[in-house]
Amino acid sequence: MDITVRLGYPFRNMVHYTIGEKNEDKKTKVNHDLYVSSKEFKIEVKYLKNWDCSTGTKSNKKQWSEYEKDFTWLFSEIDADYKNKRAFVIGWFNCTESFTQLIQLGASSGRYPLINEEKLRYFPFLKSTNKPTRTRDIRYDYDLAYQQLTLDFSRKYNCIFLGCEKDKFHFAIYY
Repeated sequence: MDITVRLGYPFRNMVHYTIGEKNEDKKTKVNHDLYVSSKEFKIEVKYLKNWDCSTGTKSNKKQWSEYEKDFTWLFSEIDADYKNKRAFVIGWFNCTESFTQLIQLGASSGRYPLINEEKLRYFPFLKSTNKPTRTRDIRYDYDLAYQQLTLDFSRKYNCIFLGCEKDKFHFAIYY
């Protein structure tokens, strides 16, 4: 919540936090963390964290499907002519060996599964150090930080990665 409040702070009293609305199917409720009605801005915010699992290992708390929903929402909103009015922000502490310890990018389960190339497409600021690529082989490409990156799906979407190697906290903003 702290990240969300800090992102909303520049909007002062114009911002609303955690707004729920019905999805196209009229059944599923979708929450947006920030909403500025006068500007029609909607921003979804996620904090990535690796969790202690009951087996004594580190595990990703949320499944890939949770993040995929947010990407799908953002892309459909941009496709519906809300470009520059919608964003998806991901923040995480730079305290793990690999980004894959924070989000599930493997093609299967196991300690170091092969990377799922479709999932990896969402993170253009990551690079692989070996072929075939396993989750342990993924590293940040800090040369791509602080510049507009393109995600090439059915349409082109934008992303910016904010962080350098010595930073304690990283952000990825999709818009």
